[in-house]
Amino acid sequence: MDGRRLFPSGWHPQRWDKLPNGKYMRNGDPSRTAVGGVRYYFIDFGISCQNQDEVLGLDGQELSPELSDVVPYNPYKLDVYILGMAYQHFLIERYQSELDFLIPLIEFMTLGIPSGRPSAEEAFDRWKTIAAKLSFADLSRRLRTKEHPPESSVKRFTKDLGYRVAELWWTTTSPKRPPQPLQ
Repeated sequence: MDGRRLFPSGWHPQRWDKLPNGKYMRNGDPSRTAVGGVRYYFIDFGISCQNQDEVLGLDGQELSPELSDVVPYNPYKLDVYILGMAYQHFLIERYQSELDFLIPLIEFMTLGIPSGRPSAEEAFDRWKTIAAKLSFADLSRRLRTKEHPPESSVKRFTKDLGYRVAELWWTTTSPKRPPQPLQ
């Protein structure tokens, strides 16, 4: 996460509630929505390499088809695979159908044959194509975890209405609008 909007004066490396000089922050916890949003970056999946087009190794956070101590593989295609699997595990498997529009992107990023897998730029281009077809309501929908019991239509309507009212209040009272999805 790029925290510069949240902490324009910087932050202490060991204490989230202090400035770099060790003094407490005066305004308490800043809100990422109050500062107009923050950017998140996916980096280092536990198998870092620098400027190498082919690597060897079996270590990593996600088992993938190409990991090998014998046959060299492209670490950048592996990053795309691991990120696709992270989307699968942390979004699709945890939430109900609100994020199903990501499934074609995930399938594209996690092809079993690395040579058929997209580069990060190609995956991003695919995301832009998908995102262009989505409405603001699609992109800001309230997520429901699969762990919770199904909601009745009345309960869902009530919760969705409360969510939209809070969103409307935030957008009309906040000095900055959050950044739109990357396009």
